[in-house]
Amino acid sequence: MSRARTRRFMGIPDEFWIGFVIMVGFFLKLVYDIELGYTAGTLNAGIWAAAEEGIPQSGHIGVIQYYYMYHRLPGVDPRAYACFANPPFYYMVSAGILRILHGMFGWDIGVALQMLQCVNVIYVLTGESCGIGILRKFGVRGRKLVVCIVFLMFFPTYYNLGAVISPDALTFMLSMLALNTALSWYHSRRNKSLIHAAVQIGLGMMTGFNMVLILPPVVLLMFHAVIDGRRNMVPLRKQYKRFGLIAGILSLWWPLYRLIRFRISPFYQDSPYGNRITEAFIERIRIPDSSMLWHLHTDGHSPLESNVWAQAFKTSVADFHSLNISMTGTLIFAMLAVYLSIAVCVFSHLMLVQVLRTKRVERVYAQFILTGYITVLAGYLLLAWRSPYPGTMDFKKFAVILIYPLIGIGLCGDREDRSTSFERVTSVVVTIMIMVLCVTAAFLFGYYP
Repeated sequence: MSRARTRRFMGIPDEFWIGFVIMVGFFLKLVYDIELGYTAGTLNAGIWAAAEEGIPQSGHIGVIQYYYMYHRLPGVDPRAYACFANPPFYYMVSAGILRILHGMFGWDIGVALQMLQCVNVIYVLTGESCGIGILRKFGVRGRKLVVCIVFLMFFPTYYNLGAVISPDALTFMLSMLALNTALSWYHSRRNKSLIHAAVQIGLGMMTGFNMVLILPPVVLLMFHAVIDGRRNMVPLRKQYKRFGLIAGILSLWWPLYRLIRFRISPFYQDSPYGNRITEAFIERIRIPDSSMLWHLHTDGHSPLESNVWAQAFKTSVADFHSLNISMTGTLIFAMLAVYLSIAVCVFSHLMLVQVLRTKRVERVYAQFILTGYITVLAGYLLLAWRSPYPGTMDFKKFAVILIYPLIGIGLCGDREDRSTSFERVTSVVVTIMIMVLCVTAAFLFGYYP
């Protein structure tokens, strides 16, 4: 893959600006978490309250409290309490952190829970760093890489993802880790790399079931490794057996436990909503108009939302209780971020199509991009169709999808003198829009929550 030449901005190498952007993004997310508080921005957050022996509190915090108090898997029917049907890994890790902060160090539980909220920023930053690794493996370098990193660090979805006490941030981290590790394995064919990918996928399935959506591109790489004829130190058959054994055991034990203990279907998930939208199919998927986009769902009590795309764009910017849109300034900046997000989405997809059309990446990597993108998009659409509510249609649950169009932004127009007019124009336009969007997001989440 071709590489863009590394240049200097204001006399300083691009590598410095990359580190600077990462540090600023991390700091602003922490500030946003502290200002927001751990009870905001999370659907079914729950509360930390006194509980009778074995009788839990509902919500994410209630599950964490159960593991903190009893050190065992739930002994109550998960269908009776919100979030108890979710895979347990995030809650176990969180209970362990609270055991140190609250149990050993004696911190007030409110302060300990806020620190637990801030740990999610570390999960998000780790996932974003893996995104940088993926971009590098696709040959994104220089100024293009800086622009992509700015997007990763400041796009509104990542603020919301790092600010909620829920498994979403850890699932995002493990998804990005698995994709990055799988690409590393395809380059090296080292047995250790594939084992790491298996552990990451397994732990991801122990955190959130939407982790299954990153399996198809990983399996695709494993399939191409068989047919490309390259030699490797450990035979692929042995590697695949170990991969299947590790990933299978870690992924399936929780659904099997629920099935055996509580007679719950392996495919059962919490769904506190009973209604379904009956509008026509075309109304669900048509291009949203401005009236659909203007009303941001931030109160946690929003009505049914029929249009899937409107919900995706709105929840990519505004989460539950995350923004006080009663303030005029907040609403203006939030709507600016929504429309800029739509514009960047359109341009990034056009650039990705151009990259694939001109064969800027090898066939296997083009298939990796398409398979991963289509799988996550299909998963989001199916979930949105089944439960058309802000909570279930929340875009941050599928934030891993952003890495695929970002590859298009990074590779389109990076050939300098060999770039077409379309590539040069779209590169300049999308760079400006990303900078404006990220400055808007930094001001919005840093000043107006």
